[in-house]
Amino acid sequence: MQRNLYKLEFNSPFGTYTIVSFNENIAGVWLFNQKFFGGKFDISSIETKETNSLKLAKNWLTEYFEGKNPSISNLPLCFEGSEFQKEVFKILLKIPYGKLVRYGDISKKLAKIRGLKKMSSRAVGAAIGKNPISIVVPCHRVIGSKGKLTGYSGGIETKSNLLKLEGIDLNNYKSYLFEI
Repeated sequence: MQRNLYKLEFNSPFGTYTIVSFNENIAGVWLFNQKFFGGKFDISSIETKETNSLKLAKNWLTEYFEGKNPSISNLPLCFEGSEFQKEVFKILLKIPYGKLVRYGDISKKLAKIRGLKKMSSRAVGAAIGKNPISIVVPCHRVIGSKGKLTGYSGGIETKSNLLKLEGIDLNNYKSYLFEI
């Protein structure tokens, strides 16, 4: 089976994002030079081409940065990572626009799903940090136990700006908490 990799750049108010498609599925959305930029892909060797899936992702990002709440239902997402990471990414997709979830809430949810008494919030944080489809899979909506902004591979300032774009007032973070 031939594997087609293509990329497209998107200029946002917070910097340039690189979007990667793998066999017509969105496999990555990274802010230029963020931690883990490109994931397992060598971005410099990927051909730039505006495929259908990349156009969909570009349109989604355009709407998002216009302050809208675009649906991900028409985006063909391809999750790369361990089974644990994929479980975490699926939980992230359940966090609504303009809402927040704490790392501990996600670890409790995963423990329940897996039939465990508890799950490490650090393990959850490490998985979230490797999210290859940032913004679309909203890892920026995850905060520390007391509302502190922590652990965003695109930088805390970017995380703060994304939350402000969604209308979240971090001085009153409890009113934005969502039960996962």
